[in-house]
Amino acid sequence: MGSSPPLSAAVWLEVPLAVLLLDYTLYLWHVLMHRLTWLWRFHLPHHVDLDLDASTALRFHFSELVVSVVWRAGQVTLIGVSPLSLSVWQTLLMLRSALSQSLRFDRDPHVGMMKQPALLSSRTFL
Repeated sequence: MGSSPPLSAAVWLEVPLAVLLLDYTLYLWHVLMHRLTWLWRFHLPHHVDLDLDASTALRFHFSELVVSVVWRAGQVTLIGVSPLSLSVWQTLLMLRSALSQSLRFDRDPHVGMMKQPALLSSRTFL
């Protein structure tokens, strides 16, 4: 009593797959925020921070948060992710977002690791 059953093989497959799909669709959302003028106006406050640090990841216009909730609801609904997968992805996303705004490297020490395509640019981020 008191012990949980082991996680099924389906969970071990579903979580990484859901994380990849959520990350990719978030990348698409980020591209849209940069390309569509009305979304860019909401996203711009995030890019005008002169002192890049972990707090930059939290700098958003209120309207961006509102429309992002709609996108996130669509992601979760269309992909059909479990609460566990969403929690894992959200935790990884928040950690990566905070770190990617503040850590700088002369060369990328994480070559070969999964990254959001938006972070692959001439600026080297974690």
